[in-house]
Amino acid sequence: MSTESNIILLNFDQFEPSTRLDIKLYRYLRIDDFLLTLKEKRIVLRKPHLWKDPFENIFMQTEVVDTNGNPQDFSLSKEQIYAQCWTLKEESDLMWKSYVDDYFGVKVSTTIRQIDEVTSKIKFVFLGKVNYFTEDEIVKSFSQPIQFSVTEDVIFSKSLLVKREAFEEEREVRLIFFDQYRNQEKYGPHIFVMNWDKNDYKDESVNLPLSPNTFFNEVIVDPRLGPQEVDSMIMKIKEYGYTGIVKRSTLYDFPKIKIVINMKSHLDNT
Repeated sequence: MSTESNIILLNFDQFEPSTRLDIKLYRYLRIDDFLLTLKEKRIVLRKPHLWKDPFENIFMQTEVVDTNGNPQDFSLSKEQIYAQCWTLKEESDLMWKSYVDDYFGVKVSTTIRQIDEVTSKIKFVFLGKVNYFTEDEIVKSFSQPIQFSVTEDVIFSKSLLVKREAFEEEREVRLIFFDQYRNQEKYGPHIFVMNWDKNDYKDESVNLPLSPNTFFNEVIVDPRLGPQEVDSMIMKIKEYGYTGIVKRSTLYDFPKIKIVINMKSHLDNT
């Protein structure tokens, strides 16, 4: 874990501390979602327990008891966590097809430093690199007693950074916000207040305000689109106020190669 900035970094130990803030991150999304981001100048973090993968958010989906077998209720904590997925993978056929299934999408890039800047006034923000394990390893890990030697927000955030090996190619990084202080005025400045009302956290998402032109370094258009569709999408992105780099991905472009065959050498050997 690292606290070299406002944002708390998890599982980035293999990176040199001096380079971590400049690590590039990427996100693949549909064009309509990106245009809404430009229009409203925000990104959206959603509750992980709404994600489709049944292995996501294991801590919140399984029975939790103390060492004496007494049931423990963490249903409120489940409602306090919001997250958004990014990746370390700069270019990926899998990511385009998984996150932009209709071809009309973009890939945006930023850095940990830029995420740190837009979250500088928010407490309990984590950015964690996902680790990948076999299903048996995951079950075994979560079956072991958990020591509450760190705060609740760290435990739940770390539980979101575990996925099955089948998804390892995604190289996922997750931005996590643990919304413990939403109702300070109502309940006081304590982290653990047992009488918090779940209705206080009925929103399925939270918005993180930002300036798109300083947050996104570049926008890459879906490589499966034709020239006219690409031009139309780039024009639309600029109409929504984005002034940064916008270009088409070259993932599927065939390289210019000239193959030279020495026919004389072949004839000399016949």
